[in-house]
Amino acid sequence: MGIGRPTLRSNRVAAYNAGQDKLWVALEKSGIVLPAGSRAESEIEPSADVLRFCGAIELTTAELPLALEVTRRENAICVGSIDQSSGFDWERLISSSAPVPNDAVGLLRAVLRQMSGGMFAARSFGQFDDAIVTSEAFGENEVLNRLESILERAA
Repeated sequence: MGIGRPTLRSNRVAAYNAGQDKLWVALEKSGIVLPAGSRAESEIEPSADVLRFCGAIELTTAELPLALEVTRRENAICVGSIDQSSGFDWERLISSSAPVPNDAVGLLRAVLRQMSGGMFAARSFGQFDDAIVTSEAFGENEVLNRLESILERAA
């Protein structure tokens, strides 16, 4: 799941483009390679001054490494369950987070407050030149062990 950058409505061209592209197309236009999967997105914090979108991509564990790369660069985090659909209501998370998180750490905190058993949250971070890149994952030990083996097989 991810949260886009705010766009001022006073800049009519930028607001029009943001309304057309929403979150995922805007990221792709900026050169971000997104994982395959079912995409959803919606406007958050509707106001007269700012236009902003959030969204989620439902993906398979095979797409998780690519999704983690997106989290390294953007205000995004991976949330899921290894065995089944997590039933994680990303729209409710965003609407109930006041204020809406402006960075990946704030988004991570909001997700962790609402996680239940069997779920994980993960993100990557690192320097621009890729000299130091790492990922961190949060969840129950059993879930993290299975997630680690899935990521090792994908590498």
